[in-house]
Amino acid sequence: MVELVSQSAEMVEQGITKTDQSGKFVLDFNAESDANMKIDDNPTYSYVVSVDVTDLSGETRSAKETISISALPYSYAIEMDEIIDINDLKTIKVKAVTANNVSLKSNAIFKVIELQQPDVWKRNRRWGSPSNPLYKRGEFEKKIGRIAYNNTSVLSEYEDKEVIFEGKLDIPVDGVNVDVSKYVKGGKSYRIEIISNEKYKNTNIIAKDYIAVTDSKNRKYPT
Repeated sequence: MVELVSQSAEMVEQGITKTDQSGKFVLDFNAESDANMKIDDNPTYSYVVSVDVTDLSGETRSAKETISISALPYSYAIEMDEIIDINDLKTIKVKAVTANNVSLKSNAIFKVIELQQPDVWKRNRRWGSPSNPLYKRGEFEKKIGRIAYNNTSVLSEYEDKEVIFEGKLDIPVDGVNVDVSKYVKGGKSYRIEIISNEKYKNTNIIAKDYIAVTDSKNRKYPT
């Protein structure tokens, strides 16, 4: 017997099947996507597969496995912190992975975009935004100018200044190390983009990461 349960604990499929001579079987089910989600956001859905296998002697064994299915065939993983020193940007690992963390080959465009610096650089909150804030935005920013007013990623709100670098990036199965430090400067903020050459359902696979670069050796920090 095979049972499929979605992330929302809804039973998707249940039935009986037979294995082949090697003990393998094929499971078909309809994985419907959320109509409210955009394919660009690459939503991922998780399913729990529960299997009870009974052999000819009547002995039964059970197994359970969680599988993930995404709207796009893969996504890009960029291993770096949002606030990072320029010396730590010399070997940034980039990989193409499926929803089940299987690595793939990919050909992409790699872009570094400098962001327009604000008058005062702000840190993201370490706590959630209150449902009933004590201060309005203007008053909060006047009293506590170095902390973001809400939970929105501050760097993602910065406007683009200019594209610093754009080039091809070949990503092997085990990933590739990219030296981002040669494109950026300490005390500035950037958006890193990886855009797949191939399209899926007329959509490029895009990863965006925002970084604020420090340079502790030369004492350069975001203002």
